[in-house]
Amino acid sequence: MRILTLGPSRWLLAAGIALYLLISVAVPLAGVVMTAFTSILSPFVSPWSVLTLDNFNAVFDNPLYTDSIVNSLLIAGIGGALTTVAIAVLSVIAHRSRFRFRGSLQQGMMWPRMMPALVTGMAFFWSFALLDRSGAVRASLWGIGIAFAVRSLALGYSAFYPALAGIGADLDKAARTSGATWWTAMRTVVLRLVAPAMGASFVLLFVAMLNDAEPAVFLVTDRTPVLGLTMLQLAATSIGGSVAALGVIQMVITLVVLGAGRALLGVRPRA
Repeated sequence: MRILTLGPSRWLLAAGIALYLLISVAVPLAGVVMTAFTSILSPFVSPWSVLTLDNFNAVFDNPLYTDSIVNSLLIAGIGGALTTVAIAVLSVIAHRSRFRFRGSLQQGMMWPRMMPALVTGMAFFWSFALLDRSGAVRASLWGIGIAFAVRSLALGYSAFYPALAGIGADLDKAARTSGATWWTAMRTVVLRLVAPAMGASFVLLFVAMLNDAEPAVFLVTDRTPVLGLTMLQLAATSIGGSVAALGVIQMVITLVVLGAGRALLGVRPRA
């Protein structure tokens, strides 16, 4: 990493970046928050005169919305943890083993991100329809969780692999020389050293799976609503108050998870 001296132009560039962040991030988020806490958001009405919590009451009084929040938390929490473990195992096989098709594993973790999310969801729909004739998996949260996990593999891998690449192979070779099996060397040496990277991978996967929606279009049922898709469906039939309230809840959960990841795991997640 090298520092580039920008000279006086750094102030102009900093102002441009700040303006971009203001327009693309701060203003939309402020609009969502204000819509969630007002009965109507209009430039002709003072927001202080229309403050209300009715939008949040409507969310928590509706079983569909609460189920969407709970289901998304389950998919993001359990699915993110299991996907993190899968990424760690696949990565050490791909980069620290002599498995014949290890190169294909590296590409395989990147391919799902190259496809449109709707195509991924459709692919899983037909896969479940052909392989699971009973429909038990397709109609459960497991089906949506698998689709979300495969879709987000590349994000978790991008956070995990740099840490794995930074650990010299001499360490696990020394363990093998001392009599450890390949898996023992990976488990007791390599995976312990990359534990912070696994934490960063989990946080990224949690946020991605919490906010994802498109892969669930062909898999969701009335018993398995998820937050992202419920917000999209609600936006088509609502003036925006309840959608904004769900968006604020989604943002709060995301900020809590990011803050907990930084405080407890000592990592700074980056996509």
